[in-house]
Amino acid sequence: MERRIAELKVSEVMSKDLICVAPEMRLSELRQLFQDKDYNAFPVTVDGKLVGIVSKLDLMRIFAPGRGVTRADLLNTLLSEKVDDIMTGAVVSVGPDDDIELAVQYMVEYRLRSLPVVAKQQVVGMVSRGDLMKHLTIG
Repeated sequence: MERRIAELKVSEVMSKDLICVAPEMRLSELRQLFQDKDYNAFPVTVDGKLVGIVSKLDLMRIFAPGRGVTRADLLNTLLSEKVDDIMTGAVVSVGPDDDIELAVQYMVEYRLRSLPVVAKQQVVGMVSRGDLMKHLTIG
């Protein structure tokens, strides 16, 4: 059985319909944006430069911090008001000239639903699992 990933660049499959959020955005605004757009994550930017990513799961964590949470973590969670309080700062990203195979590898390895696409430190797009699934061949 043949399994193949199309030889395409990330720029050929990424979404350029991009919404970035600011670190100071209030969580109530973020929740509304997730509801309105139904995206899995938004890049967090300052002057177009990627500083983090915030996902639906990050937002949900403020309602269910989980087991093994320290008192300090719980207090920080309860006091969260802005995107930068809950975002992930260490972001896995790809470049527009990277092969989509790399994006697939990162998504599998890090269990991600989407990846920001960065060129010259500027966010230029997002690539999602759905964008990549169309280019996987089994048969």
